[in-house]
Amino acid sequence: MSKSTGGRFKSVALFVGEPILIDDAVAEWFEASTGRAWSPEVLDIIRPPEDRLSSVIATVSQAGLFGTRSGAWIKGIRNEPQDDIDEFLAFAESGLPTDAVIAASCKSLDKRGRLYKWFDKHASIRDLRLATERNGRLRKEEIASLVAERAMKHGVAKPSTAVVQAICARAGTEVGPLVQEIDKLCMGADRGGLTKTQVEQVMTDQAGAWVFDLTDAMGARDGARAQRIIDSLIDQGQAPLALIGLLATRVALLLEARRALAELPSPPALDSADAFLKRSMGAMPGWVQARFPSNYYSYIVFRDAARFGEDELRQLHAMLLRLDLALKSSPLPADSGLSEVVQRACAAPQRPSLY
Repeated sequence: MSKSTGGRFKSVALFVGEPILIDDAVAEWFEASTGRAWSPEVLDIIRPPEDRLSSVIATVSQAGLFGTRSGAWIKGIRNEPQDDIDEFLAFAESGLPTDAVIAASCKSLDKRGRLYKWFDKHASIRDLRLATERNGRLRKEEIASLVAERAMKHGVAKPSTAVVQAICARAGTEVGPLVQEIDKLCMGADRGGLTKTQVEQVMTDQAGAWVFDLTDAMGARDGARAQRIIDSLIDQGQAPLALIGLLATRVALLLEARRALAELPSPPALDSADAFLKRSMGAMPGWVQARFPSNYYSYIVFRDAARFGEDELRQLHAMLLRLDLALKSSPLPADSGLSEVVQRACAAPQRPSLY
């Protein structure tokens, strides 16, 4: 998760990643590089574009002269405006004291820009971003490392594989909200550490992964598995309207994909993602290629769509929309008719596979 480079300025660093991770990293870096205790007051905060980047010059030049501040922290460093960067880099390359204390942070910074190149050559870069899969989801090994680090920070025992897997299943694509959920779990952990049950009961499902599981169960006509998913969501306190809305959106996407499959001159290669992306995606009409990116996520959509008929998806979507309207106009039981709609879909005859 964390990658570093080094240069001649040992107390100057660029941190790239989510603010919630950067705050702790800056504190650790400050104490390690200066030998002084960290507190938020030791660095003068500079926030571009409200503050000019070149204001670092005055801060660094006066560090320690008029108070306790030891240097500057540029929060949200940017590649513009150019004249501001020119002035800062001119000072950095000619007049920056070797013991200057400067932290700079951002979610991302163009590696081709002069700022990034200067930090890479003369200072250090701490890349705190988490690697992702082709579908945009955070890699499981990155999540596992993050969970271990946050648990250690909170004094919680190293989580088990089952706990990490449960967290991975609920993780979305955003690091910040995930860290907040992990911290929430750690703060509520008992002496025995985190448990899978605690994760299932407390952690918010940020991935919306249940919708893939549910449509997969529906495509397999597995009513029992589909019902277990719905029951679990209701038990977690998920709002029925939100569940219906997300499922309806998913079904609408499957319907688009099913229509696209019907336009292919030959059966799609759905036995693997690579085969589909290489052989079938390029044969799709222009509107399909514009609508669906050529990645693993699109393969999953088309694979699932192939398990339904076009009329079947259209009817299912219409039922979900009617249920949505009914929910908004009158009080209904906890599962709000969602179980009935899903079970009707599961009861339909199994369609022959397209692959």
